[in-house]
This record gives sequence, C-alpha cells and structure tokens, in this order.
Amino acid sequence: MENGFGGIETILTAGGSMVIPILLASIWSVSMLIDGLWQARRASTRLEVLPLIDKKGLNPDELRGNDPVTTLFRFRLENPQATLAELRDMREHVFAKVERRFSWLSTLSAIAPLFGLLGTVFGMIKIFHIVSVTKPTNPIAALSGGISEALIATAGGLIVAVIASLGYHFLTNRFASVEADTERWLTRAKARPTEDPRIAR
Repeated sequence: MENGFGGIETILTAGGSMVIPILLASIWSVSMLIDGLWQARRASTRLEVLPLIDKKGLNPDELRGNDPVTTLFRFRLENPQATLAELRDMREHVFAKVERRFSWLSTLSAIAPLFGLLGTVFGMIKIFHIVSVTKPTNPIAALSGGISEALIATAGGLIVAVIASLGYHFLTNRFASVEADTERWLTRAKARPTEDPRIAR
C-alpha cells in the first residue's frame, strides 16, 4: 500500500528499530479499542433488555457473555436473595475489572511518545556517527537516513499516543455511563421485585 511516505516496507526500513515496538503498540491499542467498543455495545444492549430477561426468568446458565452488565445480572440470578448493597459491591467489582483492563490504553498513550523520542535519539546518533566517521561530501544525501529515522519514529509514536489516549477517554466515559444506568436498574429492581408493569401487557 502506497501513501505520501512510501510503502509500508519503506517506512519499516527507514524508521529504524524503534518502529517495531511502535507498530506493536499500535496493534495493541487498536485491538483493545475494538474490544472495548464491542463490550460497551453489548453491555448497553443487555441493559436495555434486562426487564424482558427478568420477565422471562432465565436460568443463569442461559445468560452468556462476559461484559460487566451480563456478569452482574448472572450474579443476581444466581443469588436472588442478594441485598442491594451486595449487588452494588458486585457492580463496582465488575466495572473496576473493565477499567483495569482498558487502563492499558492510558499506559500506551504515555509510553508511545517515549518510543518515538527514543527513535529520534537513535536517528540523531546515526547522523552524528556518519558526520564524524565518514565526513560525507554530500551531507544531505548521507544524513537523510538518520533524519528519516528520527522523524518517522516521532510521528509514529505520536499517532499511537493520540489513538490510545482518545480511545481510553472514550471508553472510560462510555462505561461510566453504562455503570450509572446499571445503578438505576439495580435500584428499580430491588424496589420492585415483581415484574415491571410497563412490560406486562
């Protein structure tokens, strides 16, 4: 695939050794972001149908999924006598687990620019080594490799940091909203242990 910087192979070659950890960080960030979006969507969808699930009276084994809302509801089905305080403790546990999982995006957003900076340093070292050892007659051509290595590493690190940072804040806000909706559902469910009259038609 070609772009303004050349092909992927060209970027990997010209970017130096630090392109590899930057590339791995980008793959990790994108995969975590996709997984987080899927989990958030599944949790929101599950939350919308909880009254219907309550009415249907599912067995806990029939409720599949590992998103926080499904996990919490499965716990409620398995422990019908659980108090509101116990359900809230479980809610905090499952959502804290999700937050810890996606906190790696925050870590990657902080580490990626350091990878880029390290690549910049390696590129500058390469430039000074060329100047001191070979004393090139055509400095621009001789130094272009070190300059491209420094710039590609810097740009790559910043791009990964932006993606990871935006993804982390988006998922944090999304799951915070889902957790607030879950708290409202728990309060209503304990206040009205019978079926919801709005769906009893």
